[in-house]
Amino acid sequence: MPDAKLKPKVEAALFIAGRPLSVIEICKAVNYDNEQEIKTIVEELRTDYQSRDSALEIAVTSNNKYVLQLKPLFPEIIAKLAPPGLLTLGALKTLSLIALKQPIKQHEVIKIRGSHAYKYIHQLEEKGFIETIPEGRTKILKTSQLFADYFGLDYDLKKLKMQLRWKMRKEGLPAELLKIPGIDDEGTA
Repeated sequence: MPDAKLKPKVEAALFIAGRPLSVIEICKAVNYDNEQEIKTIVEELRTDYQSRDSALEIAVTSNNKYVLQLKPLFPEIIAKLAPPGLLTLGALKTLSLIALKQPIKQHEVIKIRGSHAYKYIHQLEEKGFIETIPEGRTKILKTSQLFADYFGLDYDLKKLKMQLRWKMRKEGLPAELLKIPGIDDEGTA
């Protein structure tokens, strides 16, 4: 029988980590070696967060890690209040465009988002959210495994795009945030 304080300890571990954790990592953090019980507790916590009207969620990444994260409810508030070092609203919009249209040529992103997008692309690459592949005089842009893990999405391109659009709709994002110039309702050009 697990300790009554185990559930809040697991929740605290997910909160403090600020990154996806495997069940093994959670076990080590809370000093408890029954992986199945820890997994059950994490699933209970996921259900708890889903059942309340919260800005937080516990997501499962494509490599079966768990992350306590903000739901993508209010990107403009996140951009204003997030500590320095995280993404600006412009970088988030650029990242959304890349995620929905990937693989996409850099010059196409610039055409849609404007010349300031060069700065955002550089920031996204520096932070590891996107990968760039040189192609002639331009680059091909696509999201990275870190992007998928960080936002609780699948790394498979088709699934990632579907999950991203589903999450955006599920969270009731305003229509103007769902519409990115150059992308139709299904995320294609």
